[in-house]
Amino acid sequence: MPGLSRVDPETPLRRILHLADLHCGAPLRPGALAAVVRLVEERRPDLVVLAGDLTAGGRAWEYRQARELVQALETVSPVLAVPGGRDLRFGAALVRTDPERAFRRWFPEETVFHDDELAVVGAASFGAWTRRRGRLARRALRRLEQRFAALGESSRLCRIAVLHHPLVQVPSLAPLPLARRARAALEVLRRVGVELVLGGHLHHSWAGTVPLSEPLRRGRRARGDGEGAEREPRELHVLHAGSAISRLGRPPESGSNSCLFVEISDASLSVERLVHGPDERRFLGERAWRHERRDAATVVAPVAVGGGGNAYHRCPEPEASRPRGSAPLQPEGQS
Repeated sequence: MPGLSRVDPETPLRRILHLADLHCGAPLRPGALAAVVRLVEERRPDLVVLAGDLTAGGRAWEYRQARELVQALETVSPVLAVPGGRDLRFGAALVRTDPERAFRRWFPEETVFHDDELAVVGAASFGAWTRRRGRLARRALRRLEQRFAALGESSRLCRIAVLHHPLVQVPSLAPLPLARRARAALEVLRRVGVELVLGGHLHHSWAGTVPLSEPLRRGRRARGDGEGAEREPRELHVLHAGSAISRLGRPPESGSNSCLFVEISDASLSVERLVHGPDERRFLGERAWRHERRDAATVVAPVAVGGGGNAYHRCPEPEASRPRGSAPLQPEGQS
């Protein structure tokens, strides 16, 4: 959308389709795969994000199926894909030595998308023996920070990170095993000014916020008012998309498939939950959330729009004992 007028701050400048947990190779919901392609053709998002678990078990024929889907989507919109734990084929020597490289054999594209409005960077959140829980390697965190730093200091950019595994507790699923080094990852995201994290793994849609007004790492001084200070958001928004096409849903989305459609304007961030309608053979909008971007310091919780109610949760910052998921984060204002 180059040249789009910025007079109206509510005009959507960028739109992202957020998919996760395709599980190609597992039993798929009839019609869901074609419905995803139709959704992209109809809405023509500026970016399609695949937040991990593209395959059911990391087998070659599963990767071929996932690759064919991505190629179909790429005829309409750019695609950014990150690996999940199911994308590993355990026992292979390549997985033990370099698990991300196994994924990159099939998806060699750079996990960075950058234009005048968006800076989106993906990272692998798994290790050779951490399929279920997830793990942020120190090397992956350094690379994430370096990639965001290389994209410049513009305050206009909406910075988005894509990680498969959860970094914060989800009230409906707590206690949930978090990715190892989750707190360190949140600190990196705060430093580079990330506003939004797109994830998967939960097999149902969820949205929440984490306050990031202070450094999460003890002993680290807060950044002052010097250069770059304005890039640190006061809150981090976290979205997890449901299972897009497979039958591997989780309550309350067992037996259904869902994804998220994100619209980003100068003033707000809006999220629409889309659910596959088998009879209609397409994804239908069910509920939406909206969050002001103008002044995060004054926003306590997002405003619900539409008739679906408010499913946004505000999560306290993780305590020192929480990165391993030993205790749930209690939401405030949960509806």
